[in-house]
Amino acid sequence: MRTRKDWKKAAHQTIKKHYFLLIMLCLAASLLGSEFSSSNPIQNLDQPTSETSSVLQESSTSASDVLTDILENRVEQGDAAAQSVIDSLQKNTKDTDSLGHTEGILAKVVNTVSSGKVYIVLIKALQSITKSNSIATVLFILIYLTVTLAFSIFVVGIFRAVLRRLFLEARSYQKVPISHIGYFRSVGRWARAALGIMLEGIYMFFWTLTIVGGAIKHYSYIMTDYILAENPDIKPNEAITLSRKMMQGHKWECFKLDVSFIGWYLVSILTFGISDIFYFNAYQTSVYTEYYADLRRCAKDASIASAEKLNDVYLYGAADKDLLAQTYADTVEKAAYIQQNAVPLTKAQQFMSNTFGIWLGSVQEKNAYQKIENMRYQNQNNMDAEEGKCYPMRLNPLWKQKKKAVLNFQFLRSYTVWSLLMMFFIISFVGWIWEVSLYLVNTGAFVNRGYLFGPWIPIYGTGAMMIMILLSSLRKNPLLEAVGAVIVSGIIEFTTSWAMEMMYGMRWWDYTGYFLNLNGRICAEGLFVFAVGGMIFIYFLGPTIDTILAKIPQKVIIPLALILCTLFAGDMVYSHFHPNTGEGVTGYQPSVSETASLETEQLL
Repeated sequence: MRTRKDWKKAAHQTIKKHYFLLIMLCLAASLLGSEFSSSNPIQNLDQPTSETSSVLQESSTSASDVLTDILENRVEQGDAAAQSVIDSLQKNTKDTDSLGHTEGILAKVVNTVSSGKVYIVLIKALQSITKSNSIATVLFILIYLTVTLAFSIFVVGIFRAVLRRLFLEARSYQKVPISHIGYFRSVGRWARAALGIMLEGIYMFFWTLTIVGGAIKHYSYIMTDYILAENPDIKPNEAITLSRKMMQGHKWECFKLDVSFIGWYLVSILTFGISDIFYFNAYQTSVYTEYYADLRRCAKDASIASAEKLNDVYLYGAADKDLLAQTYADTVEKAAYIQQNAVPLTKAQQFMSNTFGIWLGSVQEKNAYQKIENMRYQNQNNMDAEEGKCYPMRLNPLWKQKKKAVLNFQFLRSYTVWSLLMMFFIISFVGWIWEVSLYLVNTGAFVNRGYLFGPWIPIYGTGAMMIMILLSSLRKNPLLEAVGAVIVSGIIEFTTSWAMEMMYGMRWWDYTGYFLNLNGRICAEGLFVFAVGGMIFIYFLGPTIDTILAKIPQKVIIPLALILCTLFAGDMVYSHFHPNTGEGVTGYQPSVSETASLETEQLL
């Protein structure tokens, strides 16, 4: 066995190699409530005003009270209590609050869930269907327990094993593919591992009812998650028993390891949990990962019963080069094919393609280039495994050959200037249809939405093109692409809103009262829609549209793009002097002070 100093030194090295990935995994576990709940950044988010905070603190109590009312057949009383909380949230939300509760779908969802109104909606629906209060109550209980348990077991619980699986890979390899988050699903053992985590929790619950049993059994069962992470084929009870045997004679040692983190706990208090988010959570988990690796080796050396089932040897070191070459022979052949058929690019083409996703050259060359690059991307994880850089999934005892995807959108591609222009107009038109349709559904009236008079809202097209161009280099990492899409969308929408208000003294949209809004210019709900739309566009719609446009002769695409550009430029010039305004277009009215300021500026 190594010493605590050795474990911590190795843990520091692991964090250094995979800092961003491990920090994000721990943050995800915290947000899910799987573990690290004390460092959940959402817990202290909602403090807009003292009045609203007071209401929000009472809302969780109200939700449980509403649930009690339903179980005691006091549905109307529970409905009134839930509605009272919603009314208080909306009444006490000021226009300056970023956590608005009066407007938008997200605000309605937050209000409905936090107040317990969601329970009322469900029970009334069941009463309407069954025509019986007693049957509806029974069904409500069954649905509530099923949904709660399913989420707790198959999402929250299983993530404990997912986290440890990736930490085990991180300690041994240079790379950890993000796709390995789905390891348990890919080997068909998601349910078994989740049930093992659940059983461990049940045992721990009953042990905590004793005087000292909870503390002792905490250390007895502490390796269960790691055991299931290594081999999810082990039966749940067997995994728990194996953990208990592995920890015999090591519980006091593990307790001292816990105590050795006391300095970090003090730092956590002083930094209000920030140090946990950005380092300590990942560091502590990595230390325990090193500890498990040593205990595992001792258990196998001592021939402890069931230790032979800890058989994923390549979690702890790279396989023999000859074995990897044999296992990934097709990968090597594909890599050779890619190398032989690579399309040479000039420095200018390479820079524009790799940095902005813009293609300088013929469509035929572009198609050949993107075909090879997509093959290279799809082959990369296997190449890393063949070279010993990441965990070789094909050598996993439970691995099964995956079926090839039916759809292949080839999102790793560059776009010609003409294709980008046409997509700008297509997305701007789709945005116009979306805005007009929403207003038509909500009010029953047709209104030409937007600043311009033509059937286009350019902020949609601009957002899509900015995400497409500025985030081109992030497409291989969907998580970073999504974060980037939120940031780019937020900057564009906020800047556009501010600039147009400065020019015309009015707003074409206002998110005051929406949950998580910034000065009414952007909000979480809008950014979420833009980000999801951007991701769909980047990975599916964009490649599909580009493939269709590539089939149209350039002698048709180029004149059409130029005609649209001319019409759009004319609309921009005209709308600059005569912007599209009115009911349903510019619903935001400036305050008295803003109006006075604008009138003064006009007089000057």
